Amino acid sequence: MNSYKTICPYCGHESFYVTVNNGMGHCFRSECWHTEFNGKAKRKERVRSDNVVEIRALYKEAAWYYHSSLDTKARKYLHKRGFTDKTIEELQIGYCPEGTIPLYRDPIAKEAGLATVKDEAFLGDRITFPYLKDKDTITDIRGRSIDPTVELKYKSPFGDVVFRGAIYPYNYHLRNNKHIIITEAEIKADIAYQLGYAAMGLPGLGGWRTGFIQEPNQKITIVFDNEANPETQKNVIAATRKIARELIGVKVAVLPIFGDESKAEIDTFINLHGSTLFKSIIDNALDYKVWNSLQTF
Repeated sequence: MNSYKTICPYCGHESFYVTVNNGMGHCFRSECWHTEFNGKAKRKERVRSDNVVEIRALYKEAAWYYHSSLDTKARKYLHKRGFTDKTIEELQIGYCPEGTIPLYRDPIAKEAGLATVKDEAFLGDRITFPYLKDKDTITDIRGRSIDPTVELKYKSPFGDVVFRGAIYPYNYHLRNNKHIIITEAEIKADIAYQLGYAAMGLPGLGGWRTGFIQEPNQKITIVFDNEANPETQKNVIAATRKIARELIGVKVAVLPIFGDESKAEIDTFINLHGSTLFKSIIDNALDYKVWNSLQTF
């Protein structure tokens, strides 16, 4: 085994990737970002790059290239997950081919975390989700593997989110709506978006993005996975509590688990049980204090 995933010794989440042959371990949670070399930890001071404007311009160019590279295999994967072509076009969802292009030789591509030291695609062979601040500005791009054998399903550009200026949640361009749904990751947010919800995705469970500031009288509903495994559900509960502390008057919607299902998550739940039931659950979401009083962890 050349590498493996384990519990991060600093933040407690299962997001620490160890490379055996060089003794390196790295936590990919944006709020942790610890790196170890042979057991010695380091964590860089979080500073903002002087080139954030240039990084965002490069993200915009890369997102256009990735969207134009969306092939039949990648589009078929998205359709299977419940995406419509309309959503794919509206949100500029794409596919990052492996290998190199001239764009990756730009030094800014490395600051942006999209190019490796060999000038190759860091998000290669992944569906790409551009983080739209508005129709003209992209602040981040994340990739989702379509290969089921890949252990690291989701991947962010290399580098600290603050350094890259990637401080906004996915679908931040929907921020002015009166009701916002907060989900984990991009696919779940987009499937809810297709039902008419202003759904924003966080890059990982509990990975808050500080650029979002709740407006007065803006309703926020958290909809995370519901896990049948008690140990996994502990992480979901902890993440919900953490995100709720960033918000005012938040509500929590809990998706029910039916039969022998191992968990309930937005995209699968809607595809299996329909939009009507999902909307009913959102409409009847619990006040955070009520939800929290019902938790046993």
